[in-house]
Amino acid sequence: GKPGILKVWNGKGWELLIPDVETIKKETMEQVNKDIKLTKEELNKKVEEAQKEASGQFKEVKNSLQEVSQTIKNVQNSQGEINKTVSEMKQTNEGFTKSIESLTKKDGEITEKLNTVAETAEGTEKTISEVQQTTNALKKTTTEITEKAGQISEKLESVEKKVNNDKAGGRNLLLDSNVKYEKTDYLINPYSLTENFSTGEEYTFVIKGSVPKGQKFGIWQNGGSNNVGYATSVYANGITYVTFKAAAATSGNERKLSLYNFPSNTTKAIVEWVALYKGNKPQDWIPAPENQVTSDEFTKKTTEIEKSVDGIKESIKMAEKTQTSFNERVNTVEKNAEGTTASVKKLQETQTQQGKTLTQAATTIQQHSEALKLTMKKKDVEDYVGGLGTVNELRDADFKLGQKYWFWNSGNGAIGSVDTNLKYKGMNTFAITVTGQTQDRWWGLTSQFIECQVNEEFVASGYFNTDGKTPIDSGGAFIEIEWWTADKKTRIKTARTNIKVVNHTWVRAVCSDKAPANASFVRWRYYVTRNGRLWCAAPMLQRGTIATEFWLHPKEQTDVDKMLEDIANRVATEKYNQKVTELERSIGANEKGITIVSRKQETFINETYNAYARKTESRLEVLDEGILAQILKDGIVTAINMSPGKITINAAKLDINADTMVKWLTAKGIDTNLIRINGDKITIDKDGVTVKMLDFLFQDEWGTKTTAVSRRNLIADPDFSSVTKKNIGHNDYYGFEGGYGLTWRSWGNVVIEKNTHIFDYEQMVNATRVDMYNYPEAIVNNGIHPGNEYTVSAHFRASMINGVRKTGKPRLHVCCVKFRDNVSYDIWNEQKMDFPEPSTFYGEIRRYSFTFKVPKNYIPQQHALVIKVCSGSADMRQGTAICVSGVTLYSGKYASMYNWDRAAAERADGIQPFNALAIGGVNNNITPAPDGQTFDISTEKEVKIFRNIRAMQGVNLGGGGFQQWGHIRFTDGNAGAGFYASTPSGWKFNALG
Repeated sequence: GKPGILKVWNGKGWELLIPDVETIKKETMEQVNKDIKLTKEELNKKVEEAQKEASGQFKEVKNSLQEVSQTIKNVQNSQGEINKTVSEMKQTNEGFTKSIESLTKKDGEITEKLNTVAETAEGTEKTISEVQQTTNALKKTTTEITEKAGQISEKLESVEKKVNNDKAGGRNLLLDSNVKYEKTDYLINPYSLTENFSTGEEYTFVIKGSVPKGQKFGIWQNGGSNNVGYATSVYANGITYVTFKAAAATSGNERKLSLYNFPSNTTKAIVEWVALYKGNKPQDWIPAPENQVTSDEFTKKTTEIEKSVDGIKESIKMAEKTQTSFNERVNTVEKNAEGTTASVKKLQETQTQQGKTLTQAATTIQQHSEALKLTMKKKDVEDYVGGLGTVNELRDADFKLGQKYWFWNSGNGAIGSVDTNLKYKGMNTFAITVTGQTQDRWWGLTSQFIECQVNEEFVASGYFNTDGKTPIDSGGAFIEIEWWTADKKTRIKTARTNIKVVNHTWVRAVCSDKAPANASFVRWRYYVTRNGRLWCAAPMLQRGTIATEFWLHPKEQTDVDKMLEDIANRVATEKYNQKVTELERSIGANEKGITIVSRKQETFINETYNAYARKTESRLEVLDEGILAQILKDGIVTAINMSPGKITINAAKLDINADTMVKWLTAKGIDTNLIRINGDKITIDKDGVTVKMLDFLFQDEWGTKTTAVSRRNLIADPDFSSVTKKNIGHNDYYGFEGGYGLTWRSWGNVVIEKNTHIFDYEQMVNATRVDMYNYPEAIVNNGIHPGNEYTVSAHFRASMINGVRKTGKPRLHVCCVKFRDNVSYDIWNEQKMDFPEPSTFYGEIRRYSFTFKVPKNYIPQQHALVIKVCSGSADMRQGTAICVSGVTLYSGKYASMYNWDRAAAERADGIQPFNALAIGGVNNNITPAPDGQTFDISTEKEVKIFRNIRAMQGVNLGGGGFQQWGHIRFTDGNAGAGFYASTPSGWKFNALG
């Protein structure tokens, strides 16, 4: 069962039966350790050099035939804090290099940033890196971009190593606390703390060890001057503790605690470990975070993109090592002229109480012009115990019968229930969630009483999972065996095993024990000690000491054939200790048809590399000429083949040899070459699909329905393109300035977002920021008829205020008005609707619609609609607002599909130019001249101008250029103020008057 040994033939080549995760883990860890070591050495060297430098600004220039360089250095160095910046530009005969480097050290934290650009004849290489070092973590992030002829490569890499202090329970304050001692001295060992004692604060000292009868473990502060207690309270077998209040520490002893063998100094004391926790609760030993081996915990992320004339390759890789697991994920995409291949691979090793579980999964999508294939493969490697063993004494171990055979806690902060959504191997699971408890409750799930004999051995087992959303606190979670007296009133003894849970991973826990004296009944149990959420699946209680593979109680195995098959498999696999489960799901489509395959293979192996395999496969092929459905199990094939002439279904010849149930069927006409649905509304025949008087609707994830049929928008300017964008002196916003004759006008202070980097969410066209009191409105009086239904819609999104995303309830407000003059009006009917806030996290655009009916007393010649797009809750004074654009008004119940026309909006703003304009006819043109030297206006008729002409540089009435013959200019020149005219004999002057 060792990885990297057994191989299987996959139809194309030999592949490892068990992935060699140890080699991958070793290579990754070696590379990470190498990177971190070099990084720390370089960082420490730079800090040492900076500490030796004097504060100030320095500039150094080198100029020679081989090199021209300039270096500017700024150093601030005082009281251990460093702030250093170096900017360098260098040019040699090989290329040009620019770099900016900063080094900062403050409060024990070091940060280095480096930005380098190197340009040579081969191409350009850009590197940006950042290194951060704190007392318990080191993180390095690097970005590399290389540009060469025909190729661009990008690489982003992040490596982070840290102390993992996420264990349940408090922090052990003692350093080197697991060093074993066997001493006959009075003083066993003086321990060092990770922080100073706080005078008067409660601490709990825990020790696992032994001393002779009459002796006890004592602890002293201040080098043996102050006795603070004796560890005589029993926490568990061989573990004692004492809770004490810290004495005032003398100078030099703020972080010292001495352990003595009291009172005799000649007896032998054995110490396995010690621990010191704040508070009055004893806990099991955990290392001090400063003693944890950080080299074993890391996260490495790498993203690589390579673009060349042959195509694009993208790779994203993450490797993560913690104390309990190793994960490696790789996402690869390759694109070229032939097609696209995308694959996602995951390799995960989880260390559980019962050993290691290994999962390897891969998903591949291959897309070519004439074929498409999607494949998912998954491989699980786990320890296996075969053989018949003993029966499972627990009833309803697949949780189908509720509380018939189980008791669970519920109420007062505990929620216990059967979960039919989270399955384990197709079976229901049970979940217990406990919250709000300030003392231990031991709430969970308990089985019914099961008879036992004194000295009879039992083994309890189960699979457990958690999502971490309601974390399991310091008390932990346990699987337990309870022993009871014959009257079921007295619990004699318990035996338990701590469940080492891993988020989103099923782990197995096993507990075994022997029935004590007077025991007549036994119960299986699991619980969380105080607070937390924990799922349980496949519980078993068996007689004996070995927990085998899960199976149900014999009385609950109703399928006799399946039970006999299960027994045969257990007998056949008794000699094997490891199981490899391989799953494959694939969908393929090409010119021949569509193929769907579901395959599973279980391989049982042992240390002698013998193997026993079981294989099942289902296949569905849909071809032009028929359909093939096939099931393969252990070499036996069952298939259904449907092809022309072999299976015919119609009203006269249909013969089904089984009970047939049709819940609902309505048909007005079904023919071999014609299908009609609901009379003649939908017709499908040899000519195609015909739809009469129906709508095609699209419903988004927020429930808004829009029609795919194109309709006229009654709002002439849906995205505020005609609005004057006033310069308000802000880098990120324009002022919203509607006016007389335009579609929109504004109330209050309305602004439009510029297309700047600060707005890092989904982009609109002319995103306009609004609230309850500041918003735009549009007047619509064309196409509105009394009694008709209309739908107003708009696109909303979160806004940005002072660099922070804010949101509010969008509101669509429709007013029927009568104008007093060209500006003011009276509202005589209004309808409005508020909608849920757009997300600040995703920053997505949401479209909302509001259908309303125009009152029947609406008079088109006297009245108009005013459409207000605003917010029902946002208030800029309170720092909240939303953005809106894409406003539409359609006749009917549904808005039409909307198209963001960015090009038209940018032409209206003058961002995208027109090459030429024809006005009133094809011969009236405004365009740049072909030679690009002049701006030409050509017309069929004379040009009449009704306002003054301001020619700042004069005019040329002869058609010549600037200051050539015919150029006339009014200015205050050498001859005084007047007209100056350019003639063949020079400039002529004509005074005013």
